[in-house]
Parts: sequence; structure tokens; C-alpha cells
Amino acid sequence: MTDITSHREGQGAGRRGGGTDALLLGFAISGLLWILSIPDRGLYMLNEWDIPALADGLLLAPDAHWQDWFTRGYSHFWDVYPEWPPGHAAFTRPAFQFLIYLAHFALDRDWASYQIISCFAAAGMAAVAFHIARTALGLRGGLSLLAAILVLLSPPVVESWLRGLAFGIDPLAAVIAAGAFLSVVARRDFLCLMLLFLALLTKENAVWAPLVAAITIMLRPKPDEPLRRQAFAAVTMFLPVVMWLGLRFAFFDGIGGTYATAYAPVADFLGQTFVKLTHMNTLFVPRHAFVTEGRWALLDRTITIGTKVVIYALLSLWALRIVPETVKHVRYAMREMRWPRVDVPFLATLWAAIALAFYFALPLSSERYAAPVVMFAWPALVAEIERRRKKTIWLSIAVCCLVSLTGTSNRLLVWRAESARGQVNQMEAALRQVPMAVRQVYILSSEGRHDSHPEYVRRVLGVSAEIVRVIDINWECGKSSDLVAFDRSTVDGVVHMTATLPDCANFVFNFGRIDGTMIANGSLYRSATMSYELPEAHPIRATQWWEPAVYFGRKVTVHVRPNGPARFIIQHGAADGIAWFDTP
Repeated sequence: MTDITSHREGQGAGRRGGGTDALLLGFAISGLLWILSIPDRGLYMLNEWDIPALADGLLLAPDAHWQDWFTRGYSHFWDVYPEWPPGHAAFTRPAFQFLIYLAHFALDRDWASYQIISCFAAAGMAAVAFHIARTALGLRGGLSLLAAILVLLSPPVVESWLRGLAFGIDPLAAVIAAGAFLSVVARRDFLCLMLLFLALLTKENAVWAPLVAAITIMLRPKPDEPLRRQAFAAVTMFLPVVMWLGLRFAFFDGIGGTYATAYAPVADFLGQTFVKLTHMNTLFVPRHAFVTEGRWALLDRTITIGTKVVIYALLSLWALRIVPETVKHVRYAMREMRWPRVDVPFLATLWAAIALAFYFALPLSSERYAAPVVMFAWPALVAEIERRRKKTIWLSIAVCCLVSLTGTSNRLLVWRAESARGQVNQMEAALRQVPMAVRQVYILSSEGRHDSHPEYVRRVLGVSAEIVRVIDINWECGKSSDLVAFDRSTVDGVVHMTATLPDCANFVFNFGRIDGTMIANGSLYRSATMSYELPEAHPIRATQWWEPAVYFGRKVTVHVRPNGPARFIIQHGAADGIAWFDTP
């Protein structure tokens, strides 16, 4: 059995002022990130993730009430075509939606400034990692700062920060879960319980935290605490899960039906798990330090291989120490028939291991879902390096830090360049210019930035006319001479429009749940005011939930009966990018 008393003495210096230092570090990093994001705010464009987050959080939906945060959640997140919803159950994230609601009192409709939430979330990841390293693992200030920097530069944090408001939810939930860890190791059980409630109401990915919190209580009893009271405290940690399950079953028909529970086909899930296992380095350091093409490509591949070896070596060294210790504790429990008492570093490892196991259990491959993994693992890895005191290992970690800094800098520059190239969002500009007299605006778009419920898009953009998506264009053409050919006529109030795409494009209904049985003789009925003729449509096999089950071809004729004056907008319909016409 490992006694925690000796470890407490080694942590004394770290505990004094650790919370204040971490708080100051968090504010300093959030200020730095805010400054770095200033050019991005000038290039900011609303996207398909931020629009529903803003609309749901600010209660912009028709007849919306605050209860909708709990009872409806993100019900219309992907309802691009409301008549054909994708059929996925909604998520419930009322705490995050409430945070957006609070932010609007200061930011109003300055949508670009809502990225401050992501800045605070990313900075919180670094600050909490610093606090864990200094107080829980007893590291010196410099090493704790190193762990914080490595967490801040890790792909899960960088990706969440760069992609803006909607993706700030992942590090935010991880920070709250880390607060639960710090509370439970100090046996502030009620504070831990409240933080677990908050974490689960922020994002469902924190569902692993109550389990490990309960185990932590059993492994870290208070002095002279009866086993019955200890077990009762551990069981109460599952109350947030009960609450979450109650919300899911009461309002969302259970826990299935989301893209986060799409385990079929099993072979794909197992293949994805294997990819995660063989690419764990991409959780800790950027996938590319430089670029994948040109004169730097060879150096980039060499560095990628080198950092992969370093990360797996560090994880192996960490495991070589933790596994025997775990076995010892298990043997003690089996021999003595009682829970062992463990030290805080072992508990930090336990939280990292269960967070990693949950990441592998998700049928999702994005690194951003591993935010809590790097937040716990990097401080533990730095502690392991300090314990071994090998110059070679220190050199390796220095290389990882340099690669992370270089890769993050290049990622930021590439992201900024991509945003600058797409700064003029033609469809958004066209929507904002719709006259007040127009009642409806029908769009054929190739931009996926507004793949959200049309009513959400209308209210967030401040467009007076009703927005109706006619069909989407999968545009893979590079020549400016490639245009959408279209003609139209109006007979008895019905607009008949035929559009034909070049060979490098095809029509799709993004996130619209349409199968071959809905198309009869090339005709597709949508509503009493809209129908389609799709002569080239035929069923195809979809391997992922977001992929269409029908190939719609390059030609469509749509029949629309507008309700008053209307405007039709066709992207790539003219040499300058946008064509439009009005109907009385």
C-alpha cells in the first residue's frame, strides 16, 4: 500500500499559492489568445457550427423559451431541410447554451467576439494543467509551466480554439471535469458533485468523470471515515449520470440516435479504434510541423516520425511504472479484501487513463474529443520525465515542445490564409442584400458554411425574408468558366427552374434524409409548394451517416409556388459568382 503522507510533504510548496498562480496564468494566456485572434475576428464568417449554437443559446428560434435548453437542446442542429430532418437525436447542453446567453449581454450581435469563450476555455486547459502539475504532482513552477504550454499547444486545444465558439465546448467541459478531480482528491465531495453536474450539462463527453470520481473516493478515504459513509459518497457521484439519463429519456428518447453512438458497422468502429491506437501521437503534438508539400515535405515527414517515436516512448515509460503499481494495488485489494489507499499522482494517472479509454470508446476520430486526455496526461508525462532525470528524455521533450510551437504557428497561419481567401462569403453577402419587400429567398448554394436550419440562418444573419434551401451543389470545379446553367419560367404563379451543372459538380441535399424510395420516376415531392424532377437520380450505398443514399446527378428542375415576392439566388450562376432573379 502506498501511503499518501510522504507525498503531501513534497507538495507543500506547490500548494501554497498554486491556485493564484494558475488563475493568473489562465488570464494571461486568454489575453494572449484574444490578441492573436484579432486578425481572425476581422476575417470571421459565421459557419454551420456556430449558427445553431448561437440560435439555440440566444433563444432565437420561434417561440423559444429558456426551458428549451433542457427539453429541446440542439434539436435542429442539422435540419438544413426541415421537411427531411436527418433523424439524429439532439444533444442537451444547457450550461453551454446559458453561457452563450450570458455573453450576449456584453457582445450583442458581434458574433466574432464570441470567440472569447473559446479563448477562455483553451486558457483554462493550460491553467488547470499547471495547477494539476504543481499541486497534485508536486512539480516545480518551471516544470508545471512546461506542462501547461504542452497542453496549450496540443492538437485538441489548438483545434478547438481555432474553430471558434462551437468547438470551445470540448475544452470547457474538460476544465470543469478537472475541477471535479481537484475537488475530489481534496475530498470536497459536494463541490465535486456540483462540478460533475455542470460538466455533464456542458457536454455529454464528460459522462466518464462521475465514474472515476466515485473510484477516487474509494481510493482516498478521509481520516477515520467509515466505509459505509465512504461508499455513500462514492455512489452520490453518479447522480449527474442519473440526471443526464433522465433528460435523455424524458425529452430525447434515450441515449442512442446520435453520431456519437453510431457504432455500426462494427468493422468500421474497430478500424477507427486501430487508427487511434496507432496515431496516439497526434493527440499530443501536431500531425505536421511544417507542410506536406514542397521542399519542407521530407523534413516534415522526418519530424513526424521522430515525434511519434518520442511520444510512444514516453507513454511506454509511463506505463512501465504505472502498470506494476496498479497490479500491486489490485493484489492488495484482493488479499486484504479492502480498497487500497493511493497517492495523488496515481489518481491523476487514473483520470488520464479513464479519459483515454472513453476517447477510444467513442466512434469519433477527431482529436478535439481527447481534450481531457492531454490535460491529465501531459503533466503526468512531465512528472515521469523529471523522476527519471535523463538528458536524452529532456532533449526529446524539448523537441516535442519546439515541434508543437512550430506546428501550431503554421496551423494558425494556414487557417488565417484560408479565412482570408474566403473572406467574401458570396452567399452571405447576397442574403444580406435581399430587399425588405421580398417575402422568400430561395437559394442553390455550394457553400457549407450555412448548413443549419434556414430559420436559424435568417435570424442570426438578420435577414427579413424567409430562407428556403432549394438544393445544394457539390462544387469541385477550379475554372472560372465553369458555371451553373439555368433557365426559368413562371406559369400561374408557379416558378419552373431548370439548373444544369458542369461535369465537375453534382447536386446534393446536405443532411437531408432522402432515400431511393422517395423518388418515383425521377420525381421528388417536398411540400405543397415545392417539388423536383431529378432525371439522373439513383440510389447509392452510403458508408457514413452523413453521406447521401442517392446520387442526384447534375440536372434538376424545381417547381416552386412562392408566397409573395421572391428572389432566387444561384451560386456559380454568373462569372462573378452569384446570379439571381426576382419573381413578383
